[in-house]
Amino acid sequence: MLINDPASQVQGDYANPRLLALLAVPLRTNEAVIGILDVVNKPAGFTDDDIRPVNLFADQAAIAIEKSQMLKRIEQLAVVEERQRLARELHDSVFRRYTR
Repeated sequence: MLINDPASQVQGDYANPRLLALLAVPLRTNEAVIGILDVVNKPAGFTDDDIRPVNLFADQAAIAIEKSQMLKRIEQLAVVEERQRLARELHDSVFRRYTR
């Protein structure tokens, strides 16, 4: 979305007089849209030539966010696996102690 005069298009509580120009592009992954990148107030306003570089930046940002989320999930899975391993060891040691 490219708007060079948002005040004329937005009414009511959402109007912001300091917003002079807006270029908004989605942050997309293979799975979904995970956010929106808003670029605002380019002094001369945005043109169609601005869309491609901002989209490229948004794609890179989406990849970085997705990677960060995946690393967090991997860390959480490692914690769960370690807890399960410790629980098995504790169970086995108690079982061996009482079955001798």
